[in-house]
Amino acid sequence: MKLIEPKIIDDILNEFESYKFTTQEFIKIFKQKKPRVYKRITNEYGLGGKGTGNYYSSNVHIAKSLSNHSGLNPVSFVNYIKAPKSWGNSVIALWECNPNNIETVRASASLRGDISEIINNSQINNTDKETLVLSRIGQGKFRNNLIAYWGGCAVTGCEEIQALVASHIKPWSECNNEERLDTFNGFLLTPNLDRLFDKGIITFSKSGKIIISSFISSESKMALCVNSKMTINLSKEHQYFLEYHRDYIFETKAKNT
Repeated sequence: MKLIEPKIIDDILNEFESYKFTTQEFIKIFKQKKPRVYKRITNEYGLGGKGTGNYYSSNVHIAKSLSNHSGLNPVSFVNYIKAPKSWGNSVIALWECNPNNIETVRASASLRGDISEIINNSQINNTDKETLVLSRIGQGKFRNNLIAYWGGCAVTGCEEIQALVASHIKPWSECNNEERLDTFNGFLLTPNLDRLFDKGIITFSKSGKIIISSFISSESKMALCVNSKMTINLSKEHQYFLEYHRDYIFETKAKNT
């Protein structure tokens, strides 16, 4: 018998009014709403932690259950990270003792729809389905290719890879499957720039100069660390996707947000 039934996860997901939250926030509500279930899990898996040799702790079990539930109510996959040599095992980036965890879960209606469409498409084999799902949430081969291409944030140069977001230029919903996996249809961005780009508040000219929407105030630009001097080094292969973004996303989406 599963310790965490899908209906339990759904019940907790309903507590979140926004579509974005951390896995630690999910677990905090899990403890409050389902104390008996949480106690059974801690009895089974323990709290784990650095140096215990047992990386599959209770919190990791909850995070994995949340991730595995993605076929029904898509959320981001739990990221595995390489542990220091002395620890012996790979670990999952979700320990209660890790205050810097920035793993986020996205459960938007559009995400659920996009992933359900892939899963239910009988013309796509299972291997390609996995690749496409990971691409949709900015992970897997798509993200790895962007990391290899950009080496850091495409705009700021920030090299804190774990904090960067793999962002599609031409929106996923408007792409064919080839475009969804195309390295030139993606930027590696800091979270603030990713959000602004996704919402059509910023875009880039053919030469790579940032274009900032009139819908954002000077105060907000300062708070979000975005300025008119920002540039991006573009290849000719980026131009098709960026032209789409300028024509159909920039300011059009910002106006309706």
